[in-house]
Amino acid sequence: MNERPQSLDPELLIGPVKPPGTRETRLMGIAALTGAAASKGTSSGLGNDTDFALLNALRIWSDAVLVGAETARKENYFGVRTTAQQREARRGRGQAEVPPIVVVTKSLKFDTATQLFTDTRTPPLFAVPASVLGDTEVSERAREIEQAGGVIVPVEGEDVSAVVAALHARGFARIVCEGGPSLNTQLIGASEVDVFHYTVSPRAVQPSELRLFGEADTPSDHAFILEAAHATSDSVLFLRYRSVREG
Repeated sequence: MNERPQSLDPELLIGPVKPPGTRETRLMGIAALTGAAASKGTSSGLGNDTDFALLNALRIWSDAVLVGAETARKENYFGVRTTAQQREARRGRGQAEVPPIVVVTKSLKFDTATQLFTDTRTPPLFAVPASVLGDTEVSERAREIEQAGGVIVPVEGEDVSAVVAALHARGFARIVCEGGPSLNTQLIGASEVDVFHYTVSPRAVQPSELRLFGEADTPSDHAFILEAAHATSDSVLFLRYRSVREG
């Protein structure tokens, strides 16, 4: 067996990129051999340093980091961390210095004292169906979020394609999604994923308390091709798939 490297360059794992301003949505996910997407409640226990570096590199590539509400709460999300060099490089590409975290939500139930609001260089965005903003409780939560520095993004529709369209309308062409299962399922089902970065952890975690994908409301079957496969010396496998779009 060939000796594998201890780490991999995240740019190698990202692979070919389109020019800034070109619309592309990438999905990043990790799962154990048993299909579990978390160990002891979070996904961080499954990966290694290369997986963490890939996550950061995809964030730096992106215009916006998309995440589901439950994942943002459970993983205690905070703003994207960038170096001065990375911010300068982003400016040179015509991107904002720091990509925002965009949380997909219908309830706007968030604690504004958490680090999602307090530990960030750019305000978090909350993509919420415009239809629910007329509700008194939701409207009050929206005001609290805005007072804490958050930005409400009304979405004309309740499906994930409407969320992607709303982000595109705001100039966020490069989108990376970090889960969770429901959001992953919706994006795949709606054929909104262009590139899927799938990390396989060499661990057999049971029970599978959290899966990478949830139950789909509507059947779908979309083809992807394997662009690259790399592994580190600790047997973590990094796969990159690209969507095959017909017509």
